[in-house]
Amino acid sequence: MKKKNPLGNQKGFTLIEIIAVLIILGILAAVAVPKYFELQDDAAKAALKRAVAELTARDNLAWAKYKSGTTDPNYDSVADLNDMTKIISADGSFGDFTVDGMAATGNKLTSTNFTIYALVNRTAATENSPGIWDSSSMTFFTKAGAALP
Repeated sequence: MKKKNPLGNQKGFTLIEIIAVLIILGILAAVAVPKYFELQDDAAKAALKRAVAELTARDNLAWAKYKSGTTDPNYDSVADLNDMTKIISADGSFGDFTVDGMAATGNKLTSTNFTIYALVNRTAATENSPGIWDSSSMTFFTKAGAALP
């Protein structure tokens, strides 16, 4: 009587095949994970730039109300156009964003949703032009204060 090989009919992966798959997965993870975090930072930067566009729109609206001679008591003078409590809000918040001031330089723009913040400059409103938030000169930082490219 012939003896049967108990492992002869079993199918599966060899150790070499499993190791090769693990190496390939490791390489993919090493490439994909850093790219994922870069995408998160890029999305946060884009959102902060859109927040600056919102600030500029609010400045433009306030200046238009001032120039049109509206009876809105918030915009009686040019000084009102440079008052954060009248343009943004009493605490500087709008939506998920907060700005800590309306100074010429170094206004900190933060969001409750991101781990980075931006410093942005603003040209003050005058009789002839609205306040201008300069998104081209924005600098980005981590919450710990390290500069981002």
